[in-house]
Amino acid sequence: MAGCWRSGVLLAGLCLASAASAAGMLTLEGDARARGAGGDPATAEFRTLALGLRHTVADRAGDRVILFGLAEARDDLAEFMLHEAYARYKGPLAAWNVTAGRFRLPFGLLPGFTSERLLFPTTEERTLGFDADNGLMLSGQRGDWEYGLAATQGLGAHQPIEWPGPGLVTGRVGLTRGEAGEVNLGLSGAAGRSREAHAMEPEMEMERRMERDVPRRIGAVDATVSRGRATARLEAGAGTVAQRRFGAAYLGVDFALHPLWEFNTAGSLVRTGGGNADAWFVGLSHRPSWFTIRGGYRHARGAEARHEVVVQLYRLLALPY
Repeated sequence: MAGCWRSGVLLAGLCLASAASAAGMLTLEGDARARGAGGDPATAEFRTLALGLRHTVADRAGDRVILFGLAEARDDLAEFMLHEAYARYKGPLAAWNVTAGRFRLPFGLLPGFTSERLLFPTTEERTLGFDADNGLMLSGQRGDWEYGLAATQGLGAHQPIEWPGPGLVTGRVGLTRGEAGEVNLGLSGAAGRSREAHAMEPEMEMERRMERDVPRRIGAVDATVSRGRATARLEAGAGTVAQRRFGAAYLGVDFALHPLWEFNTAGSLVRTGGGNADAWFVGLSHRPSWFTIRGGYRHARGAEARHEVVVQLYRLLALPY
């Protein structure tokens, strides 16, 4: 083990020593929300404050090593977590890349973006239980095709690191078509065991949350289509979770009314042996020069009907260095 560790350090040192240049990006995200549900008093919270760092080392052939970290303070800054932290080695023309650490899983509609920043997230919390995990991933792109295959612990980003963990394998193959990449299609799969969902939205919680490992066997298809002012996103998955039948579907449509205004609507369906949950959302987004303001109405139906009005103030600041 010690010899492998020294070899890895030597390899990293050689990569850095041979680098012709290095560049980076520092990002700061803020997500504040106010909401009112039914007859309950209105509440406001600083949902997330996130700091991200991306450092890229390149040689004459192009980018070679990418180091990335994303730290978050959540729930009025009461909870701190390291959401992502990985090192990625890029092969020639990004045909293959090897990633080690804590990264977003190659599965579903938004494998490169967390839908927690949206007012109406996708169904990833019910499908996999989390969006990022610790392990190894092989990914890459060849022409219009892209792929990712990961072997991870199955613990998620919110759990203390244990070894070896339940064990989860995820993978996705994607195809991009159109002159400007207007259509993206994906096929995903997941098999293994993982922890129960860690932070499900209220309408998605159909049974009492427990700190336990559950088996998952899930397949999913996804599509993103942009036409003119409209962008539609669709994901549908089916399989078994905790040895019970599982099905989930999500559809979201964004329509640009004006360069600064966007109409948003989305809906989701979840079916399991433990119960059903349906939800839909309609709202608006406004993007002035410094902030994004989102607001809308959400109706959910699970164990009981739930109505909610929510307003979000969001800001993403990116600073290259």
